[in-house]
Amino acid sequence: MSEGVYENPEPFKDDEPDTMKNTDIDDQIYNNLRAFKSSPRDGGVASELDSSGKRPSGVAALCLGLLCVLLLAGIIGLSVYYNRAIKDSEDKRNILSQSFSLYKINTTSERDQLQTRYNNLTEEKGHIQAKLFVIEQHCQEGWRYSDSSLYFLSTEKKTWEESRQDCLERGADLVIINSREEQV
Repeated sequence: MSEGVYENPEPFKDDEPDTMKNTDIDDQIYNNLRAFKSSPRDGGVASELDSSGKRPSGVAALCLGLLCVLLLAGIIGLSVYYNRAIKDSEDKRNILSQSFSLYKINTTSERDQLQTRYNNLTEEKGHIQAKLFVIEQHCQEGWRYSDSSLYFLSTEKKTWEESRQDCLERGADLVIINSREEQV
């Protein structure tokens, strides 16, 4: 192995067993104590520790630790906000679903009512058309319609038996007048 900057052919003299000894580039031995001694090569500037006895990297570690705590608090805050937003969204979805279900029930009920009403009106229409057909046929032959009844006024003179037989042949019967309005 070639001799280089990091090689030291002379062994260390161990005056203090717990301290670590190093050599600098100029093969000068120095002790790794609390402060580095300045060398002529450094221009007389010594690397000093701060007043608390810690290196400046301790301040950086403290800042990084605080930053980690702030990031953790931010993540926790965002997760709480996200969970609350999801819960609110689910609540709104449930409310809309319930509203839609009620709307669907109401519209189904209304549809059934309308269908029943339509069926009743269709049936009533059929009855009215049948009555109208009968009325049209009889009105052409001299029948008169009054107060949901049809009347045939005959000008022929017949006996009661003959008149009744004539009415039965026309699909009717002799009239019995029960009120003044009917008489008129």
